[in-house]
Amino acid sequence: MKFFQRLFVVTLFVLLTICPVAAKAASVSYQGYVDGIGWQGEVTDGMTCGTTGQNKRLESLKVNLTDADGQVNYSTHVQDIGWTSPVSDGATSGTAGSGKQIEAIKINLAGNVAGEYDVYYRSHVSDIGWMGWAKNDEPSGTAGFNKKIEALEIKLVTKNGAAPGTTDMAYLDKGSLGGHVVYKAHVQDIGWMDEVRDGARAGTEGECKQLEALQVKLDGIGGTISTRSHVENVGWQDPFTTAPTARTSVGSAGRVTARAPVRPGGTNRWKPLRSVWCPKGILPLAIRVIRS
Repeated sequence: MKFFQRLFVVTLFVLLTICPVAAKAASVSYQGYVDGIGWQGEVTDGMTCGTTGQNKRLESLKVNLTDADGQVNYSTHVQDIGWTSPVSDGATSGTAGSGKQIEAIKINLAGNVAGEYDVYYRSHVSDIGWMGWAKNDEPSGTAGFNKKIEALEIKLVTKNGAAPGTTDMAYLDKGSLGGHVVYKAHVQDIGWMDEVRDGARAGTEGECKQLEALQVKLDGIGGTISTRSHVENVGWQDPFTTAPTARTSVGSAGRVTARAPVRPGGTNRWKPLRSVWCPKGILPLAIRVIRS
């Protein structure tokens, strides 16, 4: 009997030596506190935490690692507060129930897990949508724009592996942006109005006067800017692109009935413009350039 017991132990040792049990891959889990909902259930490995399309702010966040030799650290940029002190391994970051939105996040790994994985994360931001992926303590979201993070995704990737998706425009900081977008409107019965800039309204309000043309230029921002308009009895005009020091003018004597987004040059996205509609045309419009 002892012989067979010893034989079993030796055989088991040999099998474990030749065919070691594969170590489990590390996993990240996280949960958020959402305006009007409270703490949601925990999600893992790239799943969506929070909400999209409901205009609900994310107020707090908890992050944990599983099967990892090390810890995860994270901090949040909170409305009216700024960056909070980093916390780790399931602690709460943010201000749950305070009515203050999270506007940006940073996450990093520590310990042996940091040598085995990169941690990637991206934010779904109000009025913007999904931003690019940030990693390893890079900020994700916005600062200075008063825009809330509505949802997050977090994912561990093998060290130096490919990002889960695009890394373009992962973070926007208003304080680091320079230059302006300058524009003026040609309005029915008025003609060309004075220049305005950076989100100010061009046109009239409450008079139901149609917008007939628009001129746009960049001031202090490198690259080009393109505009396009849909004109009554004409249809969509060709896009017009100009250097920053010149103007791009769209529209004609006909009523402008719709507009394609203004697009700065480079890697920037087309962004929709918002306007108030009137039966006889478009009322004031506002343009703002967000540059990555």
